[in-house]
Amino acid sequence: MSNYCRVLIIEKNLLELEQYSEWAKDLVGRGGGVDGMDQIPSFFDNKKAGFNFYRLVLVSEEYSGKILLEHFRRVKSATSVVVFSGQATVEKAVEFIQLGAQDYLTKPVSEGAFRRAVRRALDKKDMISACYVDDGTGLYNTRYLDYVLDQEMVQAEVNRESFAVLFIDADCFKEINDEYGHLVGTALLRELGGQLRKYVREKDTVFRYGGDEFVVVLSSCDLYTAMTVAERVRESVAGRFYLINEGYKIKMTISIGVALFPQNSKTKDGVIEAADQAMYQAKKLDRNRVVVSRECLQIKKIREYGRLQAK
Repeated sequence: MSNYCRVLIIEKNLLELEQYSEWAKDLVGRGGGVDGMDQIPSFFDNKKAGFNFYRLVLVSEEYSGKILLEHFRRVKSATSVVVFSGQATVEKAVEFIQLGAQDYLTKPVSEGAFRRAVRRALDKKDMISACYVDDGTGLYNTRYLDYVLDQEMVQAEVNRESFAVLFIDADCFKEINDEYGHLVGTALLRELGGQLRKYVREKDTVFRYGGDEFVVVLSSCDLYTAMTVAERVRESVAGRFYLINEGYKIKMTISIGVALFPQNSKTKDGVIEAADQAMYQAKKLDRNRVVVSRECLQIKKIREYGRLQAK
């Protein structure tokens, strides 16, 4: 297992919760931690709410209501989920596996079964995560982008909401590469990727799209929020020096294009293309700026006009 493994256990039965916690602590060792919860509300009211804060989530099927299933749909590749059930059926097992659970155990759960399930879940997730991570930046890659967009599209259609895509390009990166060399350029992109992750929301996901291009998927997001997040990211990148610890003091900026699903397009390729085109428009306007796709601006103007007419 990895040196750091945070585990969440959600179980109403306090005796079972205590037992699972002891077994998990033994497996995790000193390099991790185990949080136990006997009530779902206490978990979702927490500021760290969301499965993706944890490497492993062990949860009783008693909590298979709407809130829990909502979080199942948002589980990212770095998080494993194992479900316990006192009334297990093949149909239920299939449902939870399809939702993203790594395993489904029947109560009472033996120590041996518990240990095997935890090891399988973490080993499998390690393998999947390796396929989804970009070596140069440590961000997720385009394989995982495809997976996340599928999840977000389903979520948006079910909840009748939108999500946003930010297409980001490092300004004048070729000149930086030419001046400092490719090794410095690679280190710069890694630090930039870390900066992007700092200034998006916890539920959002950052990807390296290729070269000096990045994509951010803003989950459950309207146009105003998307513009606010994009501008915050742009300002944070432009307002600091890079690779100071390596003896450099490099300034850089980024150009960002913003598009929304389903306003711009109801396809993955379509919404990415709309954000990409908006980014190129930002480049034409002298870089270091955020540009919203024309379709989104037109929709915004129509809605504002409608509100004025209603008054």
